Amino acid sequence: KLIWDILADADEGSEAPQPTPEPSQTVKDTEDKTKDAHQPDAEGDGEKPSPNEAATTPAAAANGVDAASVCKDPKAALGTTDPSLGSWVGSARANNADLEVPSEGTMRRFLRGHRQDVDVAAERLRKYLEWRSSCSYGLDTPVRDICAETPGVQGQIATGKCYILKNRDKMGRPIIVVHVNRHDPAAQSRDELTRFGVHILEMSERMIEPNEDPEKQKLCIIFDLEAVAMHNIDYHAAKRIIYMLTYFYPERMGISLLLSSPVIFSVAWPVIRPWLHPATQKKIEFVKPAQLPDFIPPHALPKRWGGTDETDYFT
Repeated sequence: KLIWDILADADEGSEAPQPTPEPSQTVKDTEDKTKDAHQPDAEGDGEKPSPNEAATTPAAAANGVDAASVCKDPKAALGTTDPSLGSWVGSARANNADLEVPSEGTMRRFLRGHRQDVDVAAERLRKYLEWRSSCSYGLDTPVRDICAETPGVQGQIATGKCYILKNRDKMGRPIIVVHVNRHDPAAQSRDELTRFGVHILEMSERMIEPNEDPEKQKLCIIFDLEAVAMHNIDYHAAKRIIYMLTYFYPERMGISLLLSSPVIFSVAWPVIRPWLHPATQKKIEFVKPAQLPDFIPPHALPKRWGGTDETDYFT
C-alpha cells in the first residue's frame, strides 16, 4: 500500500500508466502484450533461429518459403509469399508513395525479432512504415524526417539528459547515455520528449553498418541513476520508449546498464520491469561505475566514469 501511495503522488494515480496509443498504430496493445508467441521485445524474443540456421515457420512453410532462404535473400524469397514482406511493400507503395522501401537489413531485423514468422513480421513492418510516414507527435512532417532541427529537439539536447558516445562498447555497439536525474517530466510535453527519443534512436542507427554482425547492430544503453529522485521518474515516458523499441525498433536492444541505482529506484523498478519482455529483462544489468570497464573499453568511457574520453557531451 505504501508503494502505491508513493506512486500515486508521483504519477497522479494509484495504477501504473497505460500506454499512450501511438499515432498511426493499430496494434491492440493489450492483445499484443499477452501473446508471447508474437510479441517481440526490444532485442528480439530470445528464441529466434540464427540468420544462417535452417528453420521453417508454419506460416512460411504453407507458402513454400523457409526461414533460411528468407534471411539469405528476403526481397526475393518474401516476394513469392502471400502475404509477405516483399509483396506487401510493392502493393502498399502503389497505394501510398510516401512509404519508404525498407532495406534488406530492416527486413531481416523484423524477421529475427518475430521468430522468422513471415506473416507477423509483414504486419509489424507495415505498421512501422506507416508510423514513419505519419505526421505524428504534433508535427506536420513525417516521423522519418525528425532531426536535430525538429521543434523541441534542441531544447532537449541542451539539457544534457541523453546523448550518444562517439565510440562503441566492447561488442561494437553504439552507446546511448541517459542521465535520469536531468529529466523533469513537467518541463516538456510527451510528444516533444518522443520526438527527442526518435532523434536519438535514429542517430544511433546511423552509426550501424548495414552488413555488420547482428550483435553489432544492437545498442548499449546506459541509464545513469545517480542522484535520482522520485520526481525524475517518468512512467509515461518509460512506457512509450519501451513501446517504440519493441514495435518500431526490434532487434536493437543489446544491453541496458542501470548505473548507480539508488534505494528510491527500488520503488519504481517493480512497476517498470513487467512492461519489458522476459528476454529484454535478461539484457538488463545493475552496475556500479567500477564495473563499466567490463562492458566499455577505456577509450570509449567518459572520464567521469574512469575512462579516457574527455569529450564534452553536454554541449
